[in-house]
Amino acid sequence: MSKLLIVFSRVSLPPPVSPPFFLPLVPAILASSSSSNAFLSFLYNTAVCADALSHSHPSRHTRPVSCLTSMTPPKSSNAAGATDACEEALAVQPLHARCFYIHGVSMLSSGRWRDGGGLSAARGSLSAAVRLFRTAEERSNALFALGSLQLRAGQMAPAASAFEAALRLAPDRSDVLMRVGEMRSRFAQHAAALEAFRAAEGLRPDHADATIQCGNALRRLKKL
Repeated sequence: MSKLLIVFSRVSLPPPVSPPFFLPLVPAILASSSSSNAFLSFLYNTAVCADALSHSHPSRHTRPVSCLTSMTPPKSSNAAGATDACEEALAVQPLHARCFYIHGVSMLSSGRWRDGGGLSAARGSLSAAVRLFRTAEERSNALFALGSLQLRAGQMAPAASAFEAALRLAPDRSDVLMRVGEMRSRFAQHAAALEAFRAAEGLRPDHADATIQCGNALRRLKKL
């Protein structure tokens, strides 16, 4: 129950304003799902998309809500379900930053970015999220997801640029520092990579991978 409350508290953060009809759904969700933890991400994603729909068309929020009460999506379909919900929401609320973000991330998670036109759609959604998000943390998250998408697609230079931009917005994120270090290493910028890995290690002294990557960077610089 505590995890469900965390989800609902996140949904209630503006924007958007959380519709009150999600609170009574908790018993139905717990009863219909064999694993409530696996269902939480789907619930949150769909709730956000329903919020976007209700802003412009209050009567249209019934479809996403009915999906929550009538079906328990398999774990593998959580991301795909979020993608579909976001696409419907964006059709009526085309400047909804979080829907763009969830749409791009869900396409990345489900592998739908590999479908025809999927890469362009996911990249467009994440780029829109970067533009529309207001806080540095949100924009950093969107840039990190954009970089991850481009990295999987083999677009190394744009991926490196996105990770570097994410780092400028969130210089104390060890995960971003590690990815920046990796990309710098790929481009033979070993001194700069070492700097990133050392910063990540400084933030998390127990980060074994950061320590290993520091050693690898030193070896490439022939200083080990």
